[in-house]
Amino acid sequence: MSDVVIYLFEASALLIVLYGIYLLLLSKETFFTFNRYYLMGIFALSLLIPLLNGELVLAELSLFIQPVEELGDMRVSYHRALTGWSTEAESANMNTDQKFWQVGDLILAVFVSIYVLGLIINVSRMFWTLYRISNLKSSFTKIAIDNVRVVKVSHEIAPFSFMKDVFIHTDNLIDEEFTQILAHEKAHIE
Repeated sequence: MSDVVIYLFEASALLIVLYGIYLLLLSKETFFTFNRYYLMGIFALSLLIPLLNGELVLAELSLFIQPVEELGDMRVSYHRALTGWSTEAESANMNTDQKFWQVGDLILAVFVSIYVLGLIINVSRMFWTLYRISNLKSSFTKIAIDNVRVVKVSHEIAPFSFMKDVFIHTDNLIDEEFTQILAHEKAHIE
C-alpha cells in the first residue's frame, strides 16, 4: 500500500478524532477565539502528526520509556502490516491468465474514491456558497452603519456576516433588536 494512502488515512482519522473532541467538549463554549484557533490547529496537527516517525526523545524517566517504546513498536508494526497487506495479496496464488482485482487493491480503491468524492463535494459546496454570497452582495443595496457595510436583502434570511459585510433582511433594519444584531455581527467581523 502506498505511503501516501497510509498518510491520508492517518491524517483523516486523526482529524475525525480531534474534531469529535471539539464537538463533545468545545462546540457549546463561548470562547470563540479559542475555538477558532483550536479548529485551525487540529487541521495543521492532523497533517503534521502522521509525518512524525514515532521515535520521541524523552528524558530518562522509567515511567514513560516503556509506554513510548511500545507505542513506537505498535506504529512500526502497523505500518509494516499495511504495506505488507498489498504485497501478500500480490503473492497469493492467482490464475495468471485472468487479471482480477485483488481484495486489498479493491478496498484501497474504494477508500480513495470515497475520499476524493468527499473532497469534490465539499469543495463544490464551498464554491457554491461563495457564489451565492457574491450574488447577494452584488444584487442588493449596500449602506454603511457604524463603519460596517450592511447589505439589505429583500427576501427573508437570517442575519450573517461574511468578511467585512453584514447581510440582513430589510425588515430587521427597523426592528428594536437591530442594534444588538449589528453589534453581534460586528463582533464576528472583528
